[in-house]
Amino acid sequence: MKTAFKISVILFILLFPVVASGQIQIQTARVVGSTGRERYVTGYFIMNSAITSGVKVMDGIPHVQSRLCREKRNGRIIEYTPEEVQEYGYQDGTVYVAREILLNGKTEWVFLEKLVSGDVTLFQFRDKGESLFFLNKEDEQLQQIPVSQGEETDAFRDLLSEWTADCQEVHEDLKYVHYNRPSLAKYVSMYNSCDPHPFPRFRYGVNFGTQITRDMVVSKEDNPPGDEGLKLFFLHRYDDQFQYHNHFNASIFIDAPIKATNLSIHADFGFTKLGYSYTRVINEQLTDLVVKNSTLEIPLQLRYTIPHLKIRPFVNGGVLTAFHIQNYSAVERAYIVTSDFISDFALGATAGAGVEIPITHNNSLFLEARYLRHFGITGAPHLDRAGYQFTAGISF
Repeated sequence: MKTAFKISVILFILLFPVVASGQIQIQTARVVGSTGRERYVTGYFIMNSAITSGVKVMDGIPHVQSRLCREKRNGRIIEYTPEEVQEYGYQDGTVYVAREILLNGKTEWVFLEKLVSGDVTLFQFRDKGESLFFLNKEDEQLQQIPVSQGEETDAFRDLLSEWTADCQEVHEDLKYVHYNRPSLAKYVSMYNSCDPHPFPRFRYGVNFGTQITRDMVVSKEDNPPGDEGLKLFFLHRYDDQFQYHNHFNASIFIDAPIKATNLSIHADFGFTKLGYSYTRVINEQLTDLVVKNSTLEIPLQLRYTIPHLKIRPFVNGGVLTAFHIQNYSAVERAYIVTSDFISDFALGATAGAGVEIPITHNNSLFLEARYLRHFGITGAPHLDRAGYQFTAGISF
């Protein structure tokens, strides 16, 4: 009897840690209900240094992902805390790691999303109405980037300056970095590769060049009545004479990056002046077609610049508006036979390509060729314009 009791005690001592461990696992890995808003995608998690892959992990709710790792298994939702899961992630490369941080004056275990890996690693913690960023090096502790609230402050830049001072090319652009996810991620990524190219930022500059354009006859009807018929009759008399004309163009431009990427919104505010005349004998009378335009052109384009090259090619395309601030178009003999062939306002499209050639770290030379097309908004017979623009510009 005593022998049996001793065996029971020994077995209890040996098995208690295992049982206790199992009890803890059961208690902490909770089975919870679903709100119906969760999205589960294929991913993995690491628990006790063991990787479990090919599982369905919740995605799409950042403030929950920063606190919990949720797995969907056999129709059940199993919830893990940062004390249990060291890391989890998804097939698209998104990774969350468990870290202890200071929140509201006390330390808490949370999941931080890893935004950039390298010599310096950038993490983000997202909660409802709150977003915090942290830096980490292999030989240094996790450090929070000071929060920038309201007007831009330099506290977060001061910390970034300390961590990135050994790459002067990137360090020069620190003043263009903002306290947000795309900007910080771009800056840390450029530091890790010591990228010498300028940080994406708002730029402005001037362009000068030439436009080579040709007008063309447009009519919704083959034989319109009345005055419209008269316009079309005379315009068609000059069909074989319309040719390309060369005229000067000058503009100012602005270029604003989209979320610190190589995509940008590019707008120009340009001025050009065009005048020409054609003479024909119509009904045994000398007849002149005269056009005089001074035009404001405002293209609005989406531009993509190819990164990581010394000379950086770019492509762009978009819409344009044209305002003819001087607009004279008429068929003349000893008197004006008919007039107003060109709309005061036109919509259009434009597309082009070019290269950006750095002059200094902050200034670049731009060479570009574009195609442009005007569409008059009048329904009467009129002249539309199409052609090419060749410019050289500099940014400041």
